[in-house]
Amino acid sequence: MQDMAPIMTTFGPNRLHSWVNARAFCTVGSYLQTGRKQGQTAMGLLLRLWTPQGAWLPSVVGSDTG
Repeated sequence: MQDMAPIMTTFGPNRLHSWVNARAFCTVGSYLQTGRKQGQTAMGLLLRLWTPQGAWLPSVVGSDTG
C-alpha cells in the first residue's frame, strides 16, 4: 500500500482507536486504490457511494467457469 503511505503517516495506526476503525480505513483505502488503478478519480469514487448508482465495481474481463 505504497500509495497510502502519506495518509498513514497523517493518521497513523495509533490514531485508529479500534480494530473496527482500522478495518474500515483499510477497506476504503483499498477501494480507492483499486479504483485509481482502473482510471477512476478518488472524489468520483467517494461521491458514487452516496448515489443511487451505488459503489463502483471493476469490470470482469474473463470468467474462470467454463
